Amino acid sequence: MSTSKMTVQDLSKTGLEKLSADSLLPFVEWWDFLYLEHRDTHESLFQEGIARMTLAMGDVVSFKPGTPIERTLSAASQYLKESDQVNWSRFANAATQSYPFGPGDGCLGIEELGHGSCGPGSGCRSGIGFLYFVSRDRARTQECLRAAWREWG
Repeated sequence: MSTSKMTVQDLSKTGLEKLSADSLLPFVEWWDFLYLEHRDTHESLFQEGIARMTLAMGDVVSFKPGTPIERTLSAASQYLKESDQVNWSRFANAATQSYPFGPGDGCLGIEELGHGSCGPGSGCRSGIGFLYFVSRDRARTQECLRAAWREWG
């Protein structure tokens, strides 16, 4: 993907390809590396993507009203309605409070990827590793993520 021409459609096409694998790990690794390479030039695109994926996980995880997970989902939704720095900060803060749900502070590196606990490609740097930690039903997780990516792209 060219840095200057990355679009939602580019992300969606490759993301859907990565999500077609039997494992969620190739997707997590791809997103983390891509985020590190392009975050300075496409920050809002990555923020929107991870907010959409967080919302998709609302169909996968169990949570009670008024809990940190519900607040994280609500903050992700608000960010998508009004994508500004204030709402991004609220979303990131809510995700931190619901660790490991969402791309907040805390180590989200996946050991199985072999990049160290927080190394590039581990899922930690972009926060995308949370998908792996909170999904008990990997097939359902990938199904929900694919639906979110199709809707986005």
